[in-house]
Amino acid sequence: MKFYFLLLSFCFSVEHFVITIDEDSFSLQDFYSFYPKNQWLRADSLKKEQILNDFLERQLTIMDAKTIGLANDPETYVKIYNRSKQLLINETYESLVAEPLIKNSDLLEAKQYAKKELLLHHILIGHNESYLGAPPARSIDEALLLSQQVLSEYNNGSLFADLAVKYSDDPSVHNNLGSLGWVEWGLTASSFQSAAFKLNVGDISSPTLTPFGYHLIFVENIQSSDYDKMSKEEFNNSIINLSKRSIREKLRGAALAFDSTALVEHRVIFNTTSINKIVSAYNKEMQQESSSKNINIINLMGDMLTKDVIFVRKGFGYGPMWFANKLKGMPASRHPILDSESAVVEIFKHFILQDIALINGTTHKITDSFSYKNRQTNAVNAILYDAYLKFTLNSITPPDSSEIKKYYENNKNEKYLSLPSYLVEELRFRSKIVADSVFKIVSVNENFTLHKNDDLFIVYNDNLLIKKSTHPKLYDAAILLDKNLTSISPVLSSFGGNYSIIKINKYIPPTVQEYSKVYSRIEALLLKNKKEHKNNNLFDSLIKKYKVEKNISILP
Repeated sequence: MKFYFLLLSFCFSVEHFVITIDEDSFSLQDFYSFYPKNQWLRADSLKKEQILNDFLERQLTIMDAKTIGLANDPETYVKIYNRSKQLLINETYESLVAEPLIKNSDLLEAKQYAKKELLLHHILIGHNESYLGAPPARSIDEALLLSQQVLSEYNNGSLFADLAVKYSDDPSVHNNLGSLGWVEWGLTASSFQSAAFKLNVGDISSPTLTPFGYHLIFVENIQSSDYDKMSKEEFNNSIINLSKRSIREKLRGAALAFDSTALVEHRVIFNTTSINKIVSAYNKEMQQESSSKNINIINLMGDMLTKDVIFVRKGFGYGPMWFANKLKGMPASRHPILDSESAVVEIFKHFILQDIALINGTTHKITDSFSYKNRQTNAVNAILYDAYLKFTLNSITPPDSSEIKKYYENNKNEKYLSLPSYLVEELRFRSKIVADSVFKIVSVNENFTLHKNDDLFIVYNDNLLIKKSTHPKLYDAAILLDKNLTSISPVLSSFGGNYSIIKINKYIPPTVQEYSKVYSRIEALLLKNKKEHKNNNLFDSLIKKYKVEKNISILP
């Protein structure tokens, strides 16, 4: 789950804030970034109250974590430091690789239309090359002609919903009658949204081509979007993120070109001899271990090549200890496989490019950007939230054996009572016809043993123990027999497509499960209850500690 707790001061009037805690206010966008708008709209009044309280509790928790200086805890500090470095790397690529690919026209279009949302309906006319699960047989030219025909029928008075049901290739059309609901900018194909957002209420588009086919788009209504409530800085950042969707196809190629240029500019040269020593040592270790997961690469680097140079960057040599230090922040399960020269070179390039990205990020002052500050704040808050819960809940004393024993004695007859079981006779058949014919006989005389030497059935069990866990179908039948005070079951479907008839021989009453067998379950339950109690009390204390104001009226 993503955590977005934006604590920046925006130029909002009070009505734009969902909650305010002391001097910190949380906007509608902060709220929606944690609980998506559709989730809120679908919730009933009770669920909405839970959602709002959960959001408030999280913000209070984060605020108190900051108040008590939890960010200075060594373990938490390291997590924040490492996460901030990774964010800087990501933001550097976003800023220096992705953003230059965005056309000014895309930005202007997004700025023009993002502040409104449309209540849309569409009719989709697919063709044999469209991205549909079952594309129709018609050609793209035939699809265009048909969409023009449908448009003509609409202009001559036909209802849009009727035309959608009759002609649309949208798989959901019979459920939604062509309705797409409220649509914001950035959620649909670029050609679709460009056509749709130029329309006014009551307008219908000309046939609009997307990878799915030709669309006829109808606008039922228009309203302000949540982007209209953002600050200027937040809005501009959102526009950039929306516009990045238009350059996805170009992004991979641009990133590869950017990396190649960076390696050349930093004059990165690899030492093949040293790399082959690494490969040789790794493969030797592999012969002695059952899996690559058992190889300690950090120790391997420490034991060899102390003075070797593996690569040179801008005239400075780097050896195995540089590589080992990079791996220290990585779980052993994610350590790379170094069984070839190309594998070693690729992992070294990965770390080198990360270092270069950090340098570029600092040089271009990426840390001053709104996007980085926003994401870094979110990341820090997520880490602080987890650390705070760990800090408070770890102080809870686990239940001792006396508590566990007391709970067991008080609840054993209610919560730890096993289900009853049955000893039964069973006749099992491959054929239902045969089973039905045998049932007519045994239901009269109730004597299974008359048939125990027959070839009609595949199994005869004279004393089969059936439990809910082992024979669920037969068990349910036995329960019903017991309830109705009858002894012979009707023909039942049983194992592997076979058929059974059972007769109850003995009822085995429920028994209390042994204390030793449920000890761990009770221990876990009591600890969970303690944590929940602690958490609830914590929330109550934080409510009292900070000044909280809710503005529910802003939420739809």
